[in-house]
Amino acid sequence: MAFTEKHSIYAIQFDKASDVMLGGITRSKLMLDPTIRSDPTNGEPYARHQAVVQRSPMASFTTLDLHTALTEISALGAYVISSGTIVAVNLYCVPHAAGGVRQSGSINRQYNIVRAFIVPRRLRCDFGQDAMLDVDIVVMHDGTANDPVIMSDTVALPAATVTDANRFTLGKTTLASFLLEQVRSLEIDFGLNCVFERADSDIYPVYVSIQDIQPKLTLRGADIKWLSKTLTPAKVPFGGIAGTHANSIIYLRKRAQTAASYIADNVAEHIKLTMAGFVHVTQAFDGPGDGSAETVLTMDGKYDGTNNPIVVTLSSTVV
Repeated sequence: MAFTEKHSIYAIQFDKASDVMLGGITRSKLMLDPTIRSDPTNGEPYARHQAVVQRSPMASFTTLDLHTALTEISALGAYVISSGTIVAVNLYCVPHAAGGVRQSGSINRQYNIVRAFIVPRRLRCDFGQDAMLDVDIVVMHDGTANDPVIMSDTVALPAATVTDANRFTLGKTTLASFLLEQVRSLEIDFGLNCVFERADSDIYPVYVSIQDIQPKLTLRGADIKWLSKTLTPAKVPFGGIAGTHANSIIYLRKRAQTAASYIADNVAEHIKLTMAGFVHVTQAFDGPGDGSAETVLTMDGKYDGTNNPIVVTLSSTVV
């Protein structure tokens, strides 16, 4: 047996009037997810008939370039369709060169997706690490004779430039007017419940809509006094407290290139997220015998009658 081929992932291409190459990709994958019906009948132990009754293809990726990703897909997702802003999403696998780095030329594999819904799933960041965004691309059929994902092995990489200049990490966090200090980790579940429909013996999904949006913020920190028996000074009481977009603000600080520092707070390059909802401590404390006890706090987002449950500002100062 010979080992003759090896491939690596590449940036994600959003095919638009002016193409966008999303860099900072730390992982990507494509799942075909077939459902095969294989039922024994006639009292026999084996199945005599098999059929593929459903396929639910899904691609996913994780990126460190939150600014570009959320610019393209927003907190509410993005619809990929021929008549839309994004007309296709392309994923690539690039062949390695034996004894070298990567091969060049029109020899790359392209996965071309022409109808899909791109869904932001989770934004997460741990202390000392870079914030990451997990994204799903739920693939639908476009009604043609083509497969939902069109593959080619003779494609050149896009001419559009791939950049990788954005990194963000934990920043100032205020919930219900309470400034949270000693934050260790942050996770935002964007809470998009997307429903994909089939009918008329369709094998693939053909229609998508957002059924509901129920985001959740989870913070972990090394300050057990996030939970307080008093509101003086303002902290999170035992019974929880309501937060608004005006008083519940999370910043992700942008790192400076090749420097042990951050972009200055008064420069509008940071990411700002606001939420409305109920803030409550779910874990008062949990500590090992020889380390810091940690508290876990969550905020369940809600619609305030005007704003989306999560509002994202991608070029913000920190105030």
